[in-house]
Amino acid sequence: MPSFRQIDYAVRPAKSVERKMIAEGYRRLELGWPLASYRYVGMGSVYFTDFLLFHQALGIDDMVSIERELQFKSRFEFNRPFACVNIAFGEASTVLDSLDWDKRSLVWLDYDGKIDAGVIADLKTVVQRAPSGSLVSVSINVEADRPPNDVVSADAQDVWRLEAFEKAVGYLPVGLKGSELRGKRYGKVCWQVLINAVNDQLIKRNGRPDLRPDSMIGKQVFHFKYADGVPMLTVGWLLYSHADTDKAELCKMSGSIFRDAEEPLIIEAPKLTPREIRFLNSSLPSGPPVQRKTIAELNRVTGLTESDIEKFASVYRYYPQFSEVAL
Repeated sequence: MPSFRQIDYAVRPAKSVERKMIAEGYRRLELGWPLASYRYVGMGSVYFTDFLLFHQALGIDDMVSIERELQFKSRFEFNRPFACVNIAFGEASTVLDSLDWDKRSLVWLDYDGKIDAGVIADLKTVVQRAPSGSLVSVSINVEADRPPNDVVSADAQDVWRLEAFEKAVGYLPVGLKGSELRGKRYGKVCWQVLINAVNDQLIKRNGRPDLRPDSMIGKQVFHFKYADGVPMLTVGWLLYSHADTDKAELCKMSGSIFRDAEEPLIIEAPKLTPREIRFLNSSLPSGPPVQRKTIAELNRVTGLTESDIEKFASVYRYYPQFSEVAL
C-alpha cells in the first residue's frame, strides 16, 4: 500500500519543521545564484506539500514530481496544485535518467523506505549529472531492521543484520560490524553509506584528482534526524564547481540549521495546544540559547516541562500550526 494512503504528509509536525528548514536553506542559494532560475524535483505524493511551499515561498515555477504509483495516476493529476508542476510517472531511476540536466536543480529524493541499492543509484545519478549550484537531498527511514523471532542469540542477530544490509545495499562497508546496525547506530551507518556514495561519484565525475575549474565539489549542508513515528534521516549536499567556490561561500550554508559533519540536527517538535504555542511565541526569542530564567518562568506559567519548552524554542520559527478550516 502506498504510504500516502496511511500518512497525511501535510500534518506531521517534525516533517513540517524539516520542510521549512530546507526552504530556508534553498533561499540562501539566492546569494550565489538566481533562485527563480532553479528547477525543483521531488516526490509530491497526492498532497504536494513541498511543492506548495517551494512555489509560494520561493517563486520556483519549474517543478517535477516523481510518482511511481501508476494505479493512482488520476489522483495525482487531480491534486496537482499548480500548472507549473509536471508529474513524471515511473520509477525514480527512470525519471531521473530521462531529465534534462542543463538546469540547476533542487532535488529532494524523499523516500519513505530504507536505504537500498536503488536509493544509492538515484543519488549517484543526480551527483553525476546536476550542474554547479544544484542541491540534492535524500530522506530515508532509519529504523533498524529486526531479526526474525527464531534468530535468538546476539551473535546470530548481528550476522542476520549484516546479511540483510548487504542484500539491500549491495555491499558491506569495510569493517562494518553487525552491532553497528542496532538501534540508533543504524542511522549513522546509513549516513556514512550516503556520504561514500556522493564522494565515490564525484571522483568518477571529475575523472582526475587535481582541481580544475570544472571539478565538482559536494558540500554537506543538511543533516537532519526526526521521528513523527519511525526515525527518519535527511542528508543534503550543495554541488558546485571549483570555479563557483566564491558563489557557494556567499550562500553561507554553515551554522544554524546547517550541518557539515556526522552529528545531525535533531528535530523534535513537542505536541502543544494552540494557546501554549501562542504564549511560548510571545516570550521568544530569548537567546540563543534560551535563558534559564525564561524557561523557568514559562514552566511555572504553562506547566509544560522544561524539556518541551527547550525543544519548542529550538524550532519555534518553523513550528507548524494546524487548524480545521472550511474550504
